[in-house]
Amino acid sequence: MRKTELCSWTEQWEALYEEEEELLHKILKDNVIHMFHIGSTSVHTIQYAKPIIDILVVVSNIEIIASYEKEMIQAGYSAKGENGIAGRRYFVKGKRREHIMFIFSKAAMRISNNF
Repeated sequence: MRKTELCSWTEQWEALYEEEEELLHKILKDNVIHMFHIGSTSVHTIQYAKPIIDILVVVSNIEIIASYEKEMIQAGYSAKGENGIAGRRYFVKGKRREHIMFIFSKAAMRISNNF
């Protein structure tokens, strides 16, 4: 059974997300439509959070994500495929899952052109 660790919120989490965002843009390039820091570490007003940087990436073409796996592995990520949710690509990074990334296509997210 996995233990849940809670930590006091810290600005360091925002910096860690920004570093990862830059790295992921370099890997996924023009396929990225939007990227978001989600989950408890993204909530500045929260007192405690699990120390996991959750990242949501919206891409134009989910079918080519497998072509980035070599670069993702070099960046420390493990590819988990859809991992139980059709149309999603799931990646984790770190021995204790310090980063979790969810990738969906624009079509799956039903995002309007105004988004």
